[in-house]
Amino acid sequence: MKERLRLPSFRLEGRVALVTGAGNGIGAGIAAGLAEAGADIVLVGRTLGPLEQTAREVRAHGREASIFPCDVTERSAIRSVIAALPRLDILVNNAGVSIPEPLL
Repeated sequence: MKERLRLPSFRLEGRVALVTGAGNGIGAGIAAGLAEAGADIVLVGRTLGPLEQTAREVRAHGREASIFPCDVTERSAIRSVIAALPRLDILVNNAGVSIPEPLL
């Protein structure tokens, strides 16, 4: 794990954060940062393997990690995720898509 800047006043104990696109890149970094601040994390992304890696990092901070592999563009899938949560305090809507095609 990389050493991160510590912000003692930024504490999130007792909070639950859902991060979409949490399997890699910015989403994985946000999930780890929120866990370091004390939040339990709900990890959402399309691919199980990367979500499991992010969950290991969240747990290394002593926080709980819940994994929900799904495509957030499918309304029924994301509704099922939300319905399964006992509470939700923070939402980081980080998931994105890239459609390589000409601008014009």
